[in-house]
Amino acid sequence: MDSGNLMLLDDDEQKEVRLWESFENPSDTFLPGMKMDSNLKLTSWKSADDPGSGNFTFKMEQISGLERFMILNFDQIYWESEEYGSLTYDSKIDQSDDISSEVYNLLINFSLLRGSKGIPMKNYDNTRLFLDSTGMIQWVDNLLVGGELLVRWNQPKTKCFRYDFCGNFASCNDDDYDSCKCLPGFYNDYSDDGDTSLQDKLSCARRKSASCTRNDTVFLNLTKIKTGIPDRKFNVEYEENCTYLCLGMCPQCQAYSYAPPPTDYQRGGPIPSNCWIWTHNLTTLKEDYTDGDDDHRLFVLVDKSDIGALDHGDSLEPTYAQGSESAHISFLLLLNKSLEPTPRTCEPCGTNMVPYPLSTGSNCGDLKYFNFICNTSTGQLNFTTSDEVSYRVIRVNPISRTFTIYNEDSSLNRNCGDGSNRTGNLKVSSPFHSDNWCSQQVEVSWDPPSEEPVCDNSVDCQGWKSSTCSKGNRCVCNANYRWNGESLSCTESFLEPTSSPNATIDSTKGNSKSSLPLILSLTLTGVVILACIIIFAYRKKTYREILEGAFMTVKDM
Repeated sequence: MDSGNLMLLDDDEQKEVRLWESFENPSDTFLPGMKMDSNLKLTSWKSADDPGSGNFTFKMEQISGLERFMILNFDQIYWESEEYGSLTYDSKIDQSDDISSEVYNLLINFSLLRGSKGIPMKNYDNTRLFLDSTGMIQWVDNLLVGGELLVRWNQPKTKCFRYDFCGNFASCNDDDYDSCKCLPGFYNDYSDDGDTSLQDKLSCARRKSASCTRNDTVFLNLTKIKTGIPDRKFNVEYEENCTYLCLGMCPQCQAYSYAPPPTDYQRGGPIPSNCWIWTHNLTTLKEDYTDGDDDHRLFVLVDKSDIGALDHGDSLEPTYAQGSESAHISFLLLLNKSLEPTPRTCEPCGTNMVPYPLSTGSNCGDLKYFNFICNTSTGQLNFTTSDEVSYRVIRVNPISRTFTIYNEDSSLNRNCGDGSNRTGNLKVSSPFHSDNWCSQQVEVSWDPPSEEPVCDNSVDCQGWKSSTCSKGNRCVCNANYRWNGESLSCTESFLEPTSSPNATIDSTKGNSKSSLPLILSLTLTGVVILACIIIFAYRKKTYREILEGAFMTVKDM
């Protein structure tokens, strides 16, 4: 037929009986006029040159009146779309990050789209949808442009769009060379350097099991982030209702998402499912995701102490994963010491931790490091340079004391032409440093703080062990302790040297008094040893003189 549908008909002059048709038994290609349902699927080729059945299939799944499209690699999900139902042209399907409205129309053969403004059929002339051998579904023009197919739409666009690419409780950022990282409050037990980045798909786990009391828990506020399909859906009028539903399902509830009712909602009428709850591990978390439903935010349940959201006086005793070998546990304890939040740790900004001493405001961090701004509406962390230029931060590593900024508009590369010293034009000053090699991503390091944290009263120092709030408004280390900027704590002076070149006055006085007996005893011991040496030398000299006299007497005889 002209549509491209190849049919096998029964040889019956009275009626047309279709025995078989290609539109209902496709291989890797979907043409306009076909209709995707739960019984139809596309199967990829083995390779670009081998038309045998490959590993990937594209299909539609229908549950409770909703449809979602997915690509399977054997029987494992490789990519999945959002869920869709009886939608209009203005609904959230009109997007590039998931399925465009034109592709959705093509798949359902225009049968479910109600209230549509209409899409010209000529838009589909000489086009086809096909699943290639690598697992990518593409909508292309049949006419070659420059010897290549013109791709109008495809999925998965990047590795971060692939299903569960980074594992549990890990976000994926296509702008980062190391795409995967654990969410704030979660860690990767397999990372031996303490970094929360993931070179491979290694799931992240909670540092501490989330408490089910409102006083001990907080919700990470994540915006512009793609999530997997929720486990439960509810209709609620206010966000507080969704929050209480999640807390009421604790510890099963891992996160929730809420969107306010639409503007045309009539009070008393039916409310769409706007409260989504996840009771299983969170997967497929893609950063900087836009899906036409920007009101939906993800709130992840975490323990306060794991992200530094502490009230004054709260304990900072960490809980570590059990069951590891003792040597590995000891190593992790040392690493986690640097990862522990402090009483002045700033709250996370989106998917990024803001470890002490970095500061996003006057109420947290060290003001010498107040070069960061957190945009709570977008969840974006920005770093401001010495010349007042702001750059997006895509990763923070507290172990190496580095963070990575994204050179979005290549503005850092203006001085990177031939013959330059390839240092770019990033302007940073102490306590920040950067080699600033010309790159789309630039790593910046920071110095450990040389002074103790600030305080207003003794309560502010309760989370900093072995310290007392001094008149200089700092948590000064007690006697026999010195501030160690590497570990962000007061350490015993005879065990660990101070990393600060300037010891505080109060601490120095205390240490001088406590060291006086030791100095006196060492001095006395030295005097005694010196006296013994003098006496020994004198006796040895006298003995030598006696021997020499005896020798001379014998000689005269």
